[in-house]
Amino acid sequence: MEFINDILDNREIAVIIWLGVFFVWVILQKSIRKSLLAVFNAFTQKVIFVSTILMLLYVGAMIYLFYRIDFWDISNLSDTIIWVVGVAFAMFINIDRTKEDDYFRKAVLDNVKIVIFIEFVTNLYVFNLWAELILVPILAIIGGMLGVASTNPKYKQVESCLTKFVGIFGIGFIIYALYNVIIDFKGFVSIDNLREFLLPLIFTIVFLPLIYLMAVYVTYDSIFMRIKLLVKNSALARYAKWKTIFAFHLNLRALNKWLRKIVLLEFNSKEDIKRAIMDVKMSGA
Repeated sequence: MEFINDILDNREIAVIIWLGVFFVWVILQKSIRKSLLAVFNAFTQKVIFVSTILMLLYVGAMIYLFYRIDFWDISNLSDTIIWVVGVAFAMFINIDRTKEDDYFRKAVLDNVKIVIFIEFVTNLYVFNLWAELILVPILAIIGGMLGVASTNPKYKQVESCLTKFVGIFGIGFIIYALYNVIIDFKGFVSIDNLREFLLPLIFTIVFLPLIYLMAVYVTYDSIFMRIKLLVKNSALARYAKWKTIFAFHLNLRALNKWLRKIVLLEFNSKEDIKRAIMDVKMSGA
């Protein structure tokens, strides 16, 4: 039990217990089991499976690197799992968003907002296990109700009420955390706490190159598929693909511009392809 407490706090233990209860309930439901089987079959498709394995290997290499330089140890395991599930997988699934302007800058800035610091402080000080076992399902149910209420205008009054309740509850958590910070300030400003706070941000920064390369790969795949559909001459299509690679390399912004442009064009010769690529380059890509 002492080893578990070194890795997980009471809130995380409570979440795992309730997730275990929920998982058992799900397994007992025949209709849900069929849906889970369909999800599993989709996951095992070659492209998704291989991409996920590559992502996990990359994350594993990151963790090993930080472990070797004494910036990660087993006490950071729960925070790492939360980051993988909540950040890494979200970025992986929403890889299309890399087409948005300043996506990578925003991805970093999202980790340095004041709300992240507040969440860190409130999660640093938790209640005893029995209190957390009561609070976790209550907050999960309220969160679910708030999510449902926000989707329908006729529940506006319910949404307003729940939002106020969550706000009051949140302020209570913050006051409790700040009280603990004040009475044990030296314990709060420790190297371990600083490392725990910075780890998600550093993980995100180190993870971004993989997301960038995967976005480049996905964009190239889309471009090549469109060239195949638009250019019936196989030799000319092959030329267009190689010309794309040599012209844009790993320039994701230029590749996205080229992807949007080729739909509007008709390629009948190599000169058409050269001219179109030059137009994209001249546009500041």
